[in-house]
Amino acid sequence: MNKFTFILLLLLSTSVLAQEADRNSAQDAKAILPEIVSVTPPPSKIYAIKQNVDFAVEFNEIVDVKGQPKLELIVGSTILDAPYFSGTGTTTLIFRYTVNKRDADADGISVNPAIVLDSGSIRDDDSNNSKLTFAPPPTSGIRVDGVKVDFFLNVLGRNGVLIVIGMGFFIFCYVNSIKIFSWMDEQTSGTREYILKKLEILHIEVDPQRVTWGLLLVSFGSGVFFFCVLAAIGKTALGVVVAIAATIAGWKLPRPAIDFFEEKRKKKYALQMVDALNLLANGIRAGLTMPQAIGMVVDELPAPVSQEFNLVLQQAKIGVPLDEALENLKKRVYTEDNEMFVTSVNILRETGGNLAEVFDTITVVIRERVRLQLKIDTYIASGKIQAYIIGCMPFMMILMFGSGDPDYFPLLFGTVLGIVALLVICGMVALGMFIILKIIDIKV
Repeated sequence: MNKFTFILLLLLSTSVLAQEADRNSAQDAKAILPEIVSVTPPPSKIYAIKQNVDFAVEFNEIVDVKGQPKLELIVGSTILDAPYFSGTGTTTLIFRYTVNKRDADADGISVNPAIVLDSGSIRDDDSNNSKLTFAPPPTSGIRVDGVKVDFFLNVLGRNGVLIVIGMGFFIFCYVNSIKIFSWMDEQTSGTREYILKKLEILHIEVDPQRVTWGLLLVSFGSGVFFFCVLAAIGKTALGVVVAIAATIAGWKLPRPAIDFFEEKRKKKYALQMVDALNLLANGIRAGLTMPQAIGMVVDELPAPVSQEFNLVLQQAKIGVPLDEALENLKKRVYTEDNEMFVTSVNILRETGGNLAEVFDTITVVIRERVRLQLKIDTYIASGKIQAYIIGCMPFMMILMFGSGDPDYFPLLFGTVLGIVALLVICGMVALGMFIILKIIDIKV
């Protein structure tokens, strides 16, 4: 054998030995079994019924779970299962125990130091079964109380609790039935009657059936409209919330709206009372009777003062006493000036006196009050503007942020937290504007 052959054989034997060593090392690596590194218990506290108690079991490598392995917990004197919950394909498996009715352990639960496979398996990628034992974690602070929270269910049972709640609700409704039905009538037909009464005071003739349909359209119609629009774009839950809010708002808004127009008419009436009293005073001085002087006001002045005095005149013509007709005027248009005018006329008609001088005095008082009110309105105009600006600022900021961030509007209008935040913003803005407007609402 020459040197060349010897060297060749030596190299071949070295290569074979190296391959055998690699094969043995790979087999040794596959033979390494996965094992539990640690078990992390949940925070120490008292867990009530339906609360979850999760244990995190950490392995030294990725494992796959088949079946339903479990941990065994000792709660009081009872062994309960904490079945596998999640984590397959990772190094951490979660085992969850949910507190049930009558579970109780005031001294702290304990954990058996091994996973029970129960026809399941925990293996690594090489199909090696995991070691199942571990050092028990500290669990003395984990206490269970599934009795106290569910006391009534334990004593009465679910049906018994429902019966008790139903009986209590029935008794409450029976005792307060008159108030409940009065409230329901006020919120339904009461709103309709209120609107019709105010329209009559405003001298607006409307068919009652149209008022009914209008209220239904504004309330339920707006609710159905908003629900359909939002449901069409996939926002059904938001559509339900907005529809309910729109229905309630649509049913409640007509009252303040009609009150606003009535108050606006009262202010116009108060401004015209100065001219009306001047005409009455001049008519009395010229020798006219009170009904004749009122007729002159009806002919010379525009609405609304001419409408109200014409109604007084018509009532007097059909036999209603003048003092009663004037009292009806005071009830229809209740202002301080009207009350002073009606009271003075009725008193002087019984006791005697110079009506023209009284009307002149009332005219001076009204003029001074109007002048002072206009002066106050000038001072508080800036406050009103500030209230409106403050009310608009949050919504302008929402538009500004939304225009710069495409994810802003979906988060604000498409999530529960965003909707709640929006409702809170609207509520706080409304409260702030209400407080500011109340502060600057100065009566003369």
